[in-house]
Amino acid sequence: MKVKNGKVIRKLTLRKIAAERSRSIVAALAIGLTAFLFTSLFTILLSVNDGFQQSNFRQAGGYSHGSFKSLAAEEVDILKDAPGIDRYGVRQYAGQLGGEYKNRIYTEVDYVDASDAEMMYSAPTTGSLPAEGTDEAAADSQFLAVIGVEPELGARFTVPVEVNGVILEETFTLSGWWEAEPGSNFSFLFVPQSRAAELLEKAGGASEDRYENAGKWSLDVMLAHPADIAGEMEKILESCGYQGDDPSAEGYISYGVNWGYTQAQVTSGDTLGILGAGAAGAIFIALTGYLIIYNVFQIAVGEDIRFYGLLKTIGATRRQLGRMVRLQALVLCCAGLPAGLLIGWVIGYLIAPTVTRELVSAEAASANPVIFLFAAVFALLTVLISCRRPARLAGSVSPVEAVRYTEGAAYTRKKGRKAKKNGRFFLARMARANLGRSRRKTVLTVLSLSLALILFNVVVTFTGGFSMDRYLSRFSNCDYLLANASQLGMSVSSTFSPQAALPESIAAAAEILPGFGEGGRIYAKNTFCEAGAPEEYIRANDAAVQFGIPGAEEALDNSIAGLEEAPDGKLFASMKVYGMEDFPLSQLTVVDGDLSKLSEPGYIAAVYQTDDYEEPYLDSNWTELGDQVTIRYVTEYEYYNGETGEIYGEDDEIPVEVMEKSLLYSRAVAYTEKTYTVAAHVTVPFSFSFRYYGNDEYVLSAENFLADTGSSDIIYYAMDAAEGADETLGAAVEDLMSGDPTLGYEDKGEYASMFTGFQSMFVMLGSLLCLMVGLIGILNFINAILTGILARKREFAVLQAVGMTGKQLKRMLMLEGVGYTLSSEAAAVIGALALSQLIGGALQQILWFFDYQLNLWPVVLAAPVFLALGVLVPLLAYRQAAKRSVVERLRTE
Repeated sequence: MKVKNGKVIRKLTLRKIAAERSRSIVAALAIGLTAFLFTSLFTILLSVNDGFQQSNFRQAGGYSHGSFKSLAAEEVDILKDAPGIDRYGVRQYAGQLGGEYKNRIYTEVDYVDASDAEMMYSAPTTGSLPAEGTDEAAADSQFLAVIGVEPELGARFTVPVEVNGVILEETFTLSGWWEAEPGSNFSFLFVPQSRAAELLEKAGGASEDRYENAGKWSLDVMLAHPADIAGEMEKILESCGYQGDDPSAEGYISYGVNWGYTQAQVTSGDTLGILGAGAAGAIFIALTGYLIIYNVFQIAVGEDIRFYGLLKTIGATRRQLGRMVRLQALVLCCAGLPAGLLIGWVIGYLIAPTVTRELVSAEAASANPVIFLFAAVFALLTVLISCRRPARLAGSVSPVEAVRYTEGAAYTRKKGRKAKKNGRFFLARMARANLGRSRRKTVLTVLSLSLALILFNVVVTFTGGFSMDRYLSRFSNCDYLLANASQLGMSVSSTFSPQAALPESIAAAAEILPGFGEGGRIYAKNTFCEAGAPEEYIRANDAAVQFGIPGAEEALDNSIAGLEEAPDGKLFASMKVYGMEDFPLSQLTVVDGDLSKLSEPGYIAAVYQTDDYEEPYLDSNWTELGDQVTIRYVTEYEYYNGETGEIYGEDDEIPVEVMEKSLLYSRAVAYTEKTYTVAAHVTVPFSFSFRYYGNDEYVLSAENFLADTGSSDIIYYAMDAAEGADETLGAAVEDLMSGDPTLGYEDKGEYASMFTGFQSMFVMLGSLLCLMVGLIGILNFINAILTGILARKREFAVLQAVGMTGKQLKRMLMLEGVGYTLSSEAAAVIGALALSQLIGGALQQILWFFDYQLNLWPVVLAAPVFLALGVLVPLLAYRQAAKRSVVERLRTE
C-alpha cells in the first residue's frame, strides 16, 4: 500500500536541517564554494572565447558569419532575401589607391552600405558615410595619415585611383573617418555608389571576368542559425539555385566562412586547447566539490544513523530515507547555489579581462546567461552524485545496527598482544585506532587536505618553469626591430614585397639616434628569385602531400612539370634570400661551417628551419657544406600553356579552363645567374625571418646581396641600445617611428612585460584556485573533527568516567588531528612528486619556453600551518563538546 507521506518527509528534512545548524552551514558553504568555482571557470572560459573571437574578427576584417564573393548585382538581389539570412551588408569593389601611395599602403576604394561598414569595424566614428550624388568619401585614419590629410570633416584631397589598370586622379571631400586597426597595412576609402559607378565607367566598365574584381559585389551575412556556418552557406546557395563546390560548373558562386568564429574552427589547436582546459578544470572542480560534499553528508548520516534507524522501526522505507538525504542536499543547494553563482561570476568577471589580455590580446568579460546555467547544472550534478552513497547508507542500515552504530569499531587491542596500561604510546595507539574506525572518512579528509597542497605545488612548478630567456629568444634577438607595420605582429602578410620594405632613410636615421649601441640592416628578396634543388627533395618537402590533402600529388606533378631544369639536372624552384650586415649575422645560430666566409664573393649560408625549441630540422635544406647552389635573380617571366605551349602576352586574356586546370606555367626569360658555395648551415631567429614558411632560404652578406640581387629592400633594421641607454633609445625610436602609420617596431622590453604578465596571470589564477581548494579542504577537516567529536561525546564521557583525564583526552584528540595533517603532508609529497614530474615533462614537450625543475618547497612550507591546524581544531572542538559535566553527558547522550 502506497502512503502519501511526502509532506511528512519534507517537514522532517527541514527540521533536521534547522536542528543541525552548524553542520548545515558547512554543507551550504561547500555547495556554494563548488558553485563559485564552476561559475568562475565558465565566466573565464566564455570570456576567453569572446576575446579570442574578437581578436580573430579584427584580423579577418569583420564579424559577419560568412561572405558571398564576386557577385553580379542581380545575384546580390537574389541571395540577400534567401531564408537563413538574419542580416546582411553589401559592398562593391571599384578600385584601389594607385600611384606613389600604392607601394606604401594597400587601400581599397569601395561602395559600402551602413550595415556592412559596421560589420567590418569600418563605420565612421566621426562624421558619416558619403551621401549619394556627392563627391564625399569616408576613410580610416591610416589612409589619411599616408596621404598627409588631417582628419577633419570637409577636408578635400586628390589621390590617384587605379581602376582596371587605369589611373584616375580623383578629388574627394571627407565626410567621415574612423581609427584604423593597429599594425594593419590595409585601408578603405568608401565612396557613394554613384561615384563607384562613375569610376568604373571612366575605366571601361565593370569586368566580366570571374577572376577580376572591378565592379563585383560582396554580400556579407549574419546567419539565423550559425551552428554550422559552412553548411548554412551551402544551403543558402542551393535554395537560390547556385552551388559553391565546382568553379567549372554552372551556377558557381564563391563564398567564405569567417574563420574567427569558434564554431568555424572547432578542430583548431587554440580552440581544442580552450575546450581541453575547460574540461580539465570542470573535472577538477567536480572532484574537489565531491570530496567535501560527500564527506559532509557521509559524516552527517553516520552521526544521525540512530535517527534513521528509529524512523525505520516506525515504517520508513529505504527509498524514503534516501530521499530525505537528497532533499537535505537540495534545500541546502537553494541556500548555497545563488550566493556561489553570484560571487563566482563577479570574481570571474573581474579576473577575465586580465586573462583574455594575456591569452588572446583582447580584453573581454562575459555576462552570458549560459554561464549560470552551466555552473548551476554542474554544481547540482556534483551535489547529487556526492549524496548517492550517503543516501544509500541511510536507507540500508537496519534498526538494530543503527542503535549500536558508533562510526566504526571502538579501539580494541589486537589478538595475541597485550595492551599496555598507561604505556608511553598508549594515547598515540588509541588515536591511530580512532583514525582507522572510518577509513573512508579518513582517506577523503586526507585527500581533500592534500589536494590543495598538490595543486599549489603544481602551480608553483608550472609558473616557476617559465623561462624568460627562452621566451625572448623566440620573439626578440635585439632591443629594437624596425620594419613596415605589415611585417610585424599578427597582421604579417603572406609574402614580403617591395611595398613592405623599410625605407633606407629610417635605417640611416636609426643609426644616429641618441642611445644607439649597434645595429644592422636585414635585406630580403623572395620574389623573382629561384634556386636549383633536387626533384626528390622538392617532392619530399611538399607540405600538401605530407598532410594528405586530396589532389595534392597531382598538383605537385603539375607544379614540377612547370619547373625549368638547371644544367646540373636540378630544378629551379622559388626561394628566399637574406642579406645581413654584421650585427644581425652575429645573431644567427651556426649549425656547422664557417660564417665568416660570407664576407667573400661566391659564398652563401643555407638555412635550416627549426621547431618550437629552436632545434633545426636537418632535412629542411638539401645542401651539404661545399655544395654548389645556382640562383637566378629574374627580371622577366613569360607565361604559357603547360599543355599546348601557347605563350600569353601581357595583354592577352588567359582562358578560364587554363586557370582552373592549373596549366598556366611561367619561365624566366631575363635573369642574372649566380653560383654559390655553401659555407655554413644556420638557423635564423624567428624575429629576423620572413615569418612564414615555404621554399628554401639562404643568407648572403649585405654587400654581396646588394651586388648580386639588384634589390635593396630592407625587411628589418635590428639594433641594441648602448649600455645604460635603454630608455633614451626607446624614446628616440618612438619619436622616429610615430610619424608614419605604415611603420612599426618591436621592443624587447614589451615582450618581457608580456611574459611577466602572462606568468602573473597563471600565478593569480592558480593562487585563487589553491585558496578555494585549500578552504574546502580545511572546512572538510574541521567538519570531520567536529562531527567526530560530537558523535563520540558519550564515549568520551565513559572514558573520563573510568579514569581518563581531560588532559589525556585532549592529547589524544590532538594526536588524531596531527595524524590527519601529517598523513595529508605525506600524501601531498607523494602526489606532488608524481604529478609535478608527469605534468612538468608533458609541459616541456608542449610549451617551448618551459624548463621543468622539481620544487617541493610549497609542501614543506605548509607543514607548520598544517600541524597548527591539527592541534588547534581538535582543541577548539573538544572545548565546545566538554562544556557539560561527565554525568550530564552520560545521562543525555
